[in-house]
Amino acid sequence: MEKIITKLFKLIKDTTNLLGMEDRAQILMYELFGSLVGRVFTELDNVIVS
Repeated sequence: MEKIITKLFKLIKDTTNLLGMEDRAQILMYELFGSLVGRVFTELDNVIVS
């Protein structure tokens, strides 16, 4: 998984519209947090089941 800093830097570098960049950055963060929460719950489930 790429580091979030790298993704944010690329997003900022490639953007000319700040409002569009803000929206895309927010979506990127939601996807990241959703992925991390999913991984946490998967690990918790594995611990509970075993």
